[in-house]
Amino acid sequence: MDRHVKGWRDLCCSRFAFVDWMYYRKDYFEEAGLGEPPKTFEEFLSACRKLTDPSKGRYAFGMRGGAGAFKYVIDVMEAFGSPIVKDGQAAIDKAAAVEALTFYSNLFLKEKVVPPSAPNDSYRQIMEGFRTGQTAMIWHHTGSLIEISGALKPGDQFATAPMPTGPKAHIARVAYAANGVMKDDNVDAAWDWVSFWGETEAALALLEATGYFPASAAALEDPRIKSNPIYQAAAATLDFGRLPNSFVGAAGWSETVVNPAFQSVLTGQLTPDQAVDRMIEGLETALR
Repeated sequence: MDRHVKGWRDLCCSRFAFVDWMYYRKDYFEEAGLGEPPKTFEEFLSACRKLTDPSKGRYAFGMRGGAGAFKYVIDVMEAFGSPIVKDGQAAIDKAAAVEALTFYSNLFLKEKVVPPSAPNDSYRQIMEGFRTGQTAMIWHHTGSLIEISGALKPGDQFATAPMPTGPKAHIARVAYAANGVMKDDNVDAAWDWVSFWGETEAALALLEATGYFPASAAALEDPRIKSNPIYQAAAATLDFGRLPNSFVGAAGWSETVVNPAFQSVLTGQLTPDQAVDRMIEGLETALR
C-alpha cells in the first residue's frame, strides 16, 4: 500500500504471533513407550499416568497454578464446552465449567501427575521444571522456544505438538502483534523500518532469535519452516487457533477472580463447584 494514501498511519506493516503449543520430552516419551504426543485430553491423562515417577522426582506435567494460571483454566473450560462471554453477557455453562475444573485440578489433587509446588508455580517455575527434567510436558507458546532450545536439544530431547483437544473444542490461542507507523515524524525511515520486518528473511531471523512466529503466508511457506519439525505444531495451530478472549473487564476478572479461585481448588479451600460460582459472579460484576 502507498504510504501516502489516507489512513496509512494506522497501517500495520509486519506481523508476528505467539502461538500456543505443547512442549514434551521426546526422550521421556520413548522411555515410557509412548510413540506420539497426546492429541486429546483423554490421551493426555493417560500419558501423564505413564510419565510420572515420584521416586525419580519426575512428574508428567508442569501445571501453572500460580500467577498466569487463569489462561489455562479458561482454555480448559472452553475445551469442555463452556463459553465465557456471548454478546457482551456472561455465558459460562456451569456444568461444563465444573467438569473442566474437576478434570484439570485432579491432575494435582487426585492423579498426582504434577509437581507438589503447582499451586504456586508460574512461568519461571514451569520453565525450570521442564528445562531441568522434573516435568515431561508443559503448555506455553512459541515465545519460549529459544529458552527451551538453550537447555535441551530440539528433536532429540524435546519436541513440540499442538495443544490436545478437549471433549467439546480444540482450544489454542494465537496472539498477534505488529509494527506500525503511527505519526509523521521521520516517516520515510519509519516506513522502511516496518516494511523491512514484513520481509520473509527478517521474519525468519526474528523467529530464530526470539521464537516469535511469522504471521505471513510467504514466511510460512519457506523451507526453513516447512522442513523443521519443531515449527510444524505452530503452523498447524494457525488453522484452528483462536484469538485471546477480549471483553471489558477481562484482565481484572482473569487475574483477581479466576486465578485465586483455581488456586483455592488446588489447596482444598474450594470445590470446583464453588470456584465456578465465584467465577460466574465475578464475571457478571466485571461486565456491568
